[in-house]
Amino acid sequence: MDKIKKNKMWLTVVGFGIVIVIILLMLLNQENGRNNHSQTNETVNTSSSTTTSLQAKYAKKASHMSGHVIVMPQGYVYTTWTKKDIENWVKQYGEVLSKDNSQTFYHDAEINEQKNRSEKFGTNYVETGKKSLDNKYSSLTNPEHYYWSTVADFNKDYPDFNPDDIKK
Repeated sequence: MDKIKKNKMWLTVVGFGIVIVIILLMLLNQENGRNNHSQTNETVNTSSSTTTSLQAKYAKKASHMSGHVIVMPQGYVYTTWTKKDIENWVKQYGEVLSKDNSQTFYHDAEINEQKNRSEKFGTNYVETGKKSLDNKYSSLTNPEHYYWSTVADFNKDYPDFNPDDIKK
């Protein structure tokens, strides 16, 4: 009988021990989960603040830069053209397009002239060919996403873009 009481006592102590160990492991696991979550939040906050500080740096840099920016096949490029120059080109090219569309017959020389059109748009880069210029015309008829009067205006639309990377 005495032996049975000792075995029951040992089983009770071991059972309580296992329950206590399980509870401690659950608490430890829960604490680790909180730490990982807070570390993740810190990482997100750090990268967010890094992005914000980088955007502020680019905005400050852009505010001190001069020039106009236009989208070309090479990317974002400085241009000497003003908004008025863009509007004039769009108007003139629109007239050429309407003339092209109204004529049904071209002489060989006129066809070659149409294919060999080119424009620099105040940049060091040339856009050549009717299709390329037609696309540029379509873009510049609504220029708010293709032309910016200042680098600061460009930076407002693209705050993550380093203004030093605008091609000259």
